[in-house]
This record gives sequence, C-alpha cells and structure tokens, in this order.
Amino acid sequence: MKGEYSLRSEMTSTVDLYKTLCKKHEIDRQDEVEEALSKGSVLDLSGCSLSMGTCAVLGKVLQSTDSISKVSFEDCLVEEDHLKALLLGMCGNSSVTTLSLKGNNIHGQSALAVAKMIKCNKGVVRLTLEWNNFGTNKETFSSVCESLATNSSLEYVDLRSNQLGIDCTHILCKALVRNNSLVSVDLRWNSIGAIGGKALLDCLKHNKNLRSLNLTGNGVPNDIIAAIEYQLAQNSRTNALTGEYVNRTELLKTELQERELVSSMKIKQLEESLVNTDLTLNKALRDSAFHAGELEEELRSKVLEVESLEAKLELVKSALNVSQERVSSLEQRTSSLQQDLKKAKEETMRQSRSAQEELLSTKAEYEREVNSLKDVNNRLQAQVNELEYKTSSNATQMLDMKEMICSLQSEVKGARVECESQISQEKMKHKEVLRTMEQQQLTEVQHLKSEHQRLENELWDQIRGAESHRGELESELVSLRTQLSTERTTSQAQLKSQKQQMKLEHKSALRELQEKIEYTEQSLQDAEERLHQESIAHANLQGTNTKMNSQIHTLKNQVTQLDAKLSGKDEEVKVAEARVRLEVKHQLEELEINKQEVVKLNATIKKLERSLEENQLEFENDLKKKDEEVRKAKQEVKEKEVQLLRLREDEVRRMGMLHSAFMAYFNTSTSSTPFHQGDG
Repeated sequence: MKGEYSLRSEMTSTVDLYKTLCKKHEIDRQDEVEEALSKGSVLDLSGCSLSMGTCAVLGKVLQSTDSISKVSFEDCLVEEDHLKALLLGMCGNSSVTTLSLKGNNIHGQSALAVAKMIKCNKGVVRLTLEWNNFGTNKETFSSVCESLATNSSLEYVDLRSNQLGIDCTHILCKALVRNNSLVSVDLRWNSIGAIGGKALLDCLKHNKNLRSLNLTGNGVPNDIIAAIEYQLAQNSRTNALTGEYVNRTELLKTELQERELVSSMKIKQLEESLVNTDLTLNKALRDSAFHAGELEEELRSKVLEVESLEAKLELVKSALNVSQERVSSLEQRTSSLQQDLKKAKEETMRQSRSAQEELLSTKAEYEREVNSLKDVNNRLQAQVNELEYKTSSNATQMLDMKEMICSLQSEVKGARVECESQISQEKMKHKEVLRTMEQQQLTEVQHLKSEHQRLENELWDQIRGAESHRGELESELVSLRTQLSTERTTSQAQLKSQKQQMKLEHKSALRELQEKIEYTEQSLQDAEERLHQESIAHANLQGTNTKMNSQIHTLKNQVTQLDAKLSGKDEEVKVAEARVRLEVKHQLEELEINKQEVVKLNATIKKLERSLEENQLEFENDLKKKDEEVRKAKQEVKEKEVQLLRLREDEVRRMGMLHSAFMAYFNTSTSSTPFHQGDG
C-alpha cells in the first residue's frame, strides 16, 4: 500500500510539474503527454507529434524528476531544435536507464546533441538509435563515437539501419577499443562490408568486454562472422573466468581485511591492557615509595622524640646535680643530715631508675615497631638493627654512668669530672655514629630510589619493545638476584662482625665500670665509718636539720611533680605508639593487597601473551592457506589460458579450412547484395 501511494504521489507530482511549467511558459498542454506522464516510471510517447514548447517542458521535467526510468520517443520524427531541448533535459537526468530514439531521422546537429547527451549522462544503460541517419555525416558520427568511448554507463547500443559504411565502422572500432562498459552492440542492416567486418574483428582482439555483436545484413562474409562469433564467445568465457577470479580475490581480500581488523582490535585491546597494567604497576610502585617515605619520616620523628626524651633526662640530671651540690654544701655543716640526704638520694635514684626503666620499655617497644617495619623495607633492616643496637648499648652505658655518677658524687668529685668527660665523649661518639648512619641511610635510600627509577625505565622500554628481550630481562633479573643475595650475605656478615665487636666493647666497659663501682663502694664504707664517728660531734646542729628537712620536703614535692609530668609524657608516647602501630598495620595490609594485585596482573599479562601468540599462529596459518588458494587459482588460470590457446589454434586451423572452401565456392557462384529490411 505504501509503494502504491508513493507511485501515485510521484505520478501526480510529474503531471503537476508539467502543468505548472506549461502554465508558466504559456504553452498548450497535450493530452497524450499528460497520459504518458500519469502512467508511472515509463514515459512512452511513440508516434506522438511534439511541439517545440512541449519538448522544452519535457526536457525540464526530465531534468528535475527522479521517478521516470524508461523513456521512448520512437517514430516521433522530432525536429532538430525539439530534439536538442529533449536531450538537454536528459543531460541532467540520472534516473532514466533506457532511452529509445528510433525513427527520428537524426543527423547533423541533432547527432551532435546526442553526442553531448551520451557524454554528460551517467545513468542510461540501454540506448536505441535504430532507423536514423548517423552514417550520412562522418564528423558528427565521430563526435558520437568519441562520447561513446568516454561513457562508462552504457551497456547496450542499437545502431540498426543507420547507413553506416566502412569509414564509420573504422571510427566506431576506435571508440570500442577505448570503451570498457559496452556489452552488446547491434549493427544490423548497415553497409559495413568485409573490410568493416575485419576492422570489427581486430577491435574485438583489444576489447574483451563485448559479448554480443549482431552484423546480419551488412555484406560481411560468413567466415568473418564466424571469427567474430568465436572471438565474442572467447570474450564471454574470459570475462566469466576473470569475474570468478575477481570475485574470489575480492572474497579473499574481504576475509583478509576482516582478519586484519580482528587482529588489530585484539592487538589494541592487548596494548590497552598492557598500558593499564603498567599504570597499575606504576601506581603500586609510587604508593610503595610514598609509604617508604612516610615510614622514614615516622622513623625520623621517633628519633626526634627519643632525642627530646634524652634532653628531658638531661634537664632532670641537671636538677639532680643542683640538688646534689646543695646537699654537698650541707654535708660540710653537718654529718647527721647526710643520712637523710642519702635516703633522699636513694629515693631520687630509685625514681630516676624507674623512669629510665620506663624509657627502656618504650625504647624496646620502638625497637619492636622497627622490627615490624623491617619486613616492608628489607634493605634498611640491617642498618636499623645496628642503630637500635647502638642506641640500646649507649642507653645502657648512660644508665651505668648515671649510677656511677650518683654513687660517686658524695665524696669523689674528680671521679665525677672524669665520668662526665667520658659521658660527653661517648655522647659525641654516639651522635657522630648516628649522623654517619643517617647519612648512610639517606645515601642508600637515594641509591635505592635511583635504582628503582632505572629499573622502572628499563621495564617500560622492554614492555614497549616487545617480548623478544624476555630472555635478556630474565638473565638480568637472575644477576640482580645474585647480587642482592651476595649483598645480603655480606651485610649479614658485617652485622655479625659489628655485633661481636659491640659485645666485646660492652663487656670491656662493664668490667671497667664494675672495677670502678667496687672502688667507690670501698670508699663509701670508709666514708660511712667516718660519718658515724663525726655524728656524735654534730648533735648540736639538729635545729638546722629541721630547716633542711623542710627544704628536702620541698625538693620531694618538686620531684613528684616531675614524676607526674614524666607519667603524662609516657602516656602520650604510648598513645602515639598505638596510633603508629595501627597506621603501620594499615600500610602493611595495603602493601599486601598491592602485591596480590601485581600477581594477578602478571597472570593476566601471561594469559594475554599466550592468546597473542595463538592468534598470531592462527593468522599465519590462515595467510598460508590463502596464499596456497591464490597460487592454486593462478595455476588454474594458467591452465585455462593454455587450453584457450590450444582452442584458438584449432579454430584458426578450422577457419583456414573453411576459408579455402568458401573461396572455392564463391569463385564458382555469383556475387549477391543483401536486401535491407527493418524489423521495428
């Protein structure tokens, strides 16, 4: 229903267009033309007499419409100007496929109009020019043939009964040699003759597209007609073979293009997946570097906290030294107060020892945290252990020195000075060792970062380059692993040697301190005996003793305040330690997750590589198969050509035999001329 409606609308539109144009140009409408336009896609005006105005209007209608596919002006005897107007409209038309101009006495300028139409029109496939007079003027026919040579849409041309002679045949042959679209040409009932037939036979040797050429009623000998028919049959065969070959090649090309597209899509997907994996790896590496930097910052902050605690201890020591100096000044006044002062000193020493034990516990907890962080950064493990061991050894040495100073401050000031000088020297040494270790740590971290960046760049280049360098990378990885193992072994050996040295030094220092402690204990016993003797003489100084007791009470209050402050600081340190532990746990969990993702990505990369190899193998096998098929097709074509050559040789022999027989027959018989007859 929709198709019928569209056809009716097109019919009415063409008729309305014809009416509007006639009304616009004040031309009388013809009922025959309206009826023909109302029939649909076929415009049949055979035998109608058309005026100049109607021809001009029809030309404009044909130029502006797309609904007409077949046009016939047979036996209309259209005049020259009328035909020019009609063909001018056909020059701009692209929907008409068949055009019939039979029986219109076309010659001269009208033939030039036909030539122009053939040159400009690209839609006409069948052109009928029967019963005209193209052969009366060679120049106009040569222009028509020139247009035929350049036209690429015509497949059928009818030139029956056009008074075409030998010269016109030669002109037509030149045009057919250049044309590649014509399939059938009808030249019946002209005056071509034997010479024209030979020219057409030579033309067919160059034009392999013609499949039908009708030459009846042209005075062409039968042998030439047979040769032409043989050449046409051979052309049709070669066209069929070439068509099959072209179709096969096109199919192969399409299949190859599809395979190439599929492979290119797969390669693009693999490249995208590789890029994504590289991005994820880079992110993981950046995150690990960032976590390592955070851990280093946390270590630095812990070191700073330890230093601050040491400074606080030094302040406490200075306060204790001041109190001890006051007590020593009071000892000169009275010996009875020395016992109380000793008790106060013992209490302060106990409190300081408790504080130092708490600090040691905090340091032990810090060492545990550092040991947990060693799993994240394996290369810094040895250095951190060394630092922790040295700090612990130095702390123990400092504690021992503090005890020795507190015990010796009662009587031996020279020993105090020596101990303080030793403590200062050991502190300087410890600071220098810490500085050197921190510098080594920083240099090694920078070296590790540079090595990490270099490895990242190398891996990026190797991923881009292709998988050909995989063996080299594996060898490099093996060498790096061996180097790392050697470095680990060397570092472990160095650690063991350093630990042994530190143990020996610690033992020697302990021995020296024990000897000093024994000497001081003997001096203390002597001093106690002296004090016991002098206590009887200093009984009168009890009043002053009460005052000193009040001062001692104030000092005790100050010490309690300091203890409270230390306990608050210890709680803050514990809270910070708990927070740091949680953060470290989260970071370790994130690192484990990143490791799992990296493992998964490596597995996916291996799978994609395997799929790539499989696809490449399949593509190569398909290419080999297609090459074999093409080679077989070429061999088949060569065999067919050999067969065709053999058939040609056989046909030439047969034609020679027939030619000799016909020549003998024609020598005996009289010559006869063909009778021209039209077959509308």
